[in-house]
Amino acid sequence: MASVAASPRQLSAHAVRRYGAVLGYAGDAVLEAWCGPSRVKQRLLRAYCRWFGYPELAAHRRYSLVCQALSGRGGSQIVDVGARNGLYILADALRHPERRYAAVDISRGHMRRVRLAAEHFGVRILPLTSRAEALALPSESADLVLTIEVLQFVEDDRLATSEIGRILRPGGIWWCEQELHSAGRPTRPGEDPTLAKRRLGHSVNRLSDLARAAGMNLVETRPVDGAIGRWWEGLEARIHRWGAGLHLIAFPALRALSSLTASRWTDFSPSTLLYCFEKQPQSDMVPAPGERDPGRQTV
Repeated sequence: MASVAASPRQLSAHAVRRYGAVLGYAGDAVLEAWCGPSRVKQRLLRAYCRWFGYPELAAHRRYSLVCQALSGRGGSQIVDVGARNGLYILADALRHPERRYAAVDISRGHMRRVRLAAEHFGVRILPLTSRAEALALPSESADLVLTIEVLQFVEDDRLATSEIGRILRPGGIWWCEQELHSAGRPTRPGEDPTLAKRRLGHSVNRLSDLARAAGMNLVETRPVDGAIGRWWEGLEARIHRWGAGLHLIAFPALRALSSLTASRWTDFSPSTLLYCFEKQPQSDMVPAPGERDPGRQTV
């Protein structure tokens, strides 16, 4: 087990190896923010994450794609809108300590955890408690904006997309994972009130129209999840409602079964796509493209 006193450089060598290691190798200050004052619980969670990764199927299915997206065209200033606990930009910050990051979320609790994690690891992440429809950032200040299934939860998805276009520099990239409208699921009663859906999802045309109105053109799409993967995630959610301890026990098997059965069908029947939009100078905007096949493509 990694020493609590390990330096950020030592931590980063491990933390980028697999998903969940940001928590698995974190020190006491970070783990206390995530799981409370119990030292026993801290050490158990640390060991668990080292072996099995962070216990969330949806995060595992998208993690490698998001890492590739951030590393490929990241730039120097990255903004994660709807960051929650900030694990994606934390992992990227450990790889690229020279970059600057902003984590935006409406939850003050999540932003407090991001702040503590950034201080512990010595990375440059600015936590901002803000809504997606009113980002507290200057215009043309970001090289890359990341949103992971955010637009179905905001009141005004057009305004949120406009704000993303506003803060992007010309040539900047918006990576957006989003449900297809045909695959969207309503929010179940009793879930986190900040995750109450305003809409089920977006078609490729609908999201492209929103982006184009904000000065961005579609570059490519990549399938992220499919119907079978979503079924496993629904089962995971039901198990978690039965009990957190039961969920931790069941998660390794759920992760293995999901990986074996879901991945091969995602390309044929995707439920969520990862979109890449590029901010264009006003004179370079192109006409609206037609409907695209919801699989990986480049235009």
